[in-house]
Amino acid sequence: MTEAACQSDAGAGQLQVTREQETELCHYLRTHTGIVIQEHQRDNLRATLQRAVARFGYAQADDYILRLRECSPDSEELEFLIANVTVGESYFFRDKIQMEFLRTGWLPQLMARKKGQPGSIRIWSAGCSHGQEIYSLAIMLRETLPNAARWNLQLHATDINVEALSAAVAARYSTWSFRATPETMYERYFKREDNEYQLNDEIRAMVNFSYLNLVEDEFPMIAGGLHSMDLILCRNVFIYFDAATVAAVMKKFARCLAPGGVLMLGGADLVNTDIEGLELKQAGGVFYYRRMPTGPVVVIHEPESGALDDITDADYVPEHAPHDEAAQDAATPGDTNSIETVARLVQQQRMAECLVVADRYIATQGENAAVLLHKASALASLGRLEEAQQLSHKAVALEPMEKHAHFLNALVLIERNDLGAAESGMRKSLYIDPRFLEAHYQLGLLQLRQGRREQGVKSLMNALQVAETGDPEHAIHGAPEMTYRRMADVLRKEIEIYGSTVTEQLQ
Repeated sequence: MTEAACQSDAGAGQLQVTREQETELCHYLRTHTGIVIQEHQRDNLRATLQRAVARFGYAQADDYILRLRECSPDSEELEFLIANVTVGESYFFRDKIQMEFLRTGWLPQLMARKKGQPGSIRIWSAGCSHGQEIYSLAIMLRETLPNAARWNLQLHATDINVEALSAAVAARYSTWSFRATPETMYERYFKREDNEYQLNDEIRAMVNFSYLNLVEDEFPMIAGGLHSMDLILCRNVFIYFDAATVAAVMKKFARCLAPGGVLMLGGADLVNTDIEGLELKQAGGVFYYRRMPTGPVVVIHEPESGALDDITDADYVPEHAPHDEAAQDAATPGDTNSIETVARLVQQQRMAECLVVADRYIATQGENAAVLLHKASALASLGRLEEAQQLSHKAVALEPMEKHAHFLNALVLIERNDLGAAESGMRKSLYIDPRFLEAHYQLGLLQLRQGRREQGVKSLMNALQVAETGDPEHAIHGAPEMTYRRMADVLRKEIEIYGSTVTEQLQ
C-alpha cells in the first residue's frame, strides 16, 4: 500500500481513506472550528471518517466531505465529526493543585477586592465538555463562600460539542467521574439512580450552558453574559488549535476579563506569554494570567489622522493618570463626536473610549435615548451595572416605546439576578416588537435558567422562527458579526441541547 492510501485497522472490509481525503478533512476542521489534527491523531480521524460515511449512508468518503463543505454549521454530519475528534473526558475536581489555588488563593483575593460584601462573581468555563469542571466550581463556591446564597453567582459554560452540552445539562454521571471527589461530597450533592449519579437541582440551576464556537463567534458580548469575568477556565482546549488561532482567542478572552480577573489554562496548553492586557503570574505550582487591574482609559491627544480607528495604546493612559482639561477637550475630533461614532465604538468593544465620546456628545448635543443606551451598554460591559441600569431607566423615560431600552434594562436585571423584573422587561420589548429576535432568545435563556425548560425551548423556537423568516444577513443588535443566518445555526443547537432534556422530562 502506498502512503497515499491508508487502510483502517478494522480490517479489509472497511472503507479505504486516502491521505488526500484526510488532509482535506483536516483543512476543513482547521478553517471552520480551529481544531488542528496532529499526526498522531490521524488514526482516530480516519476511523471517524469511516464511521461517518457508514452512519449517514454515503457511498464514499468524498461524498461526506462534500456534504461538510456545503452544509450549515448545525448539521448532524458536522456535529458527529466534532464529537468524535475531540476528547471530552473529564471528572469532578480535576487538577487538585488548580482547584486548591482557586479555593484558597483566588477566591479570598476576589472577596478582598469586593471588600467581602456579597456581590456578583462571574465565572466562565470555555470548552466545558460534560460540565464536571463548572459544576465542581459551583460546589466549591457553595462549600467555601460565606453566605453563598446572598451572592449573585453568574456561572457560564460553553462548548462547540452539542452532544457534550446536552449531557452537561442532564447532569448524570457514572462513578468514574468521581475518582477525585471525596465520598461525602458526592453523597451531599448527588442522588444515585441505577448505575449513575444525578446532580441536585440547586447546583444545576447555578450554571448557564450555551453553544459557542471560540474561533468563529464574537465575544465579549453583553447579551450572552460573556463579559467582565472574574475567572475564565479554558483547560486543554488549545491543544487542538494552532498558534495563530490560540493568539486570536486569547485576545478575546483578555477583553472578557474584568480588571484583576484571572484566566487559567490546562497544563498541556502552550501559549505565548506576551498577551496584550494580561500578565503571567505564578502561585506555587500554578500558572495563570491576570488582567492588569488598571482603570478605564481615556484619549489624551488627537492622532494626526483625526480618526479613532488610528488610535493605538500609546494614545491612552489610565483614567486616574494626571491630565488637564484642555487635553481632555482635544481628545475627540469634532467629526467623530457623533452618535454613529458612539455606536461604532460599542460594536468594536472599545467601551472605555465609548464612554469618553458619549460624554462629549451629551455635553454638546444633550441626552437622547440612543446615546444613553450606547453608554449604558458600555457601562454594563465594564461591570458597572448600577450606572448602566440608571441610564437604561432614563432611556425608557425618554422613549417609552423604544424596545432596546426595555431590552437592555432587562439584561442588566439578569446580571443583577433580579429575574422576575428581567422577564417583565423582556416581555415589554416583545410587546413593542413581537419579532424582536434578541428578546425571544434572552427570554428563552432566562426561562431555562429558572428551570422552566419547556417554556424556554418554546421561546428559543420563537426566536428561530424569526431568524429563519427574516433577512439572513440582518445583523443582531449590538453584535454586527452575528447575522440572522448564524443566529439560526446557534438556536438550532441550543434547542437540541435543551430540547432533549425536555423530552426526557415529559416521558
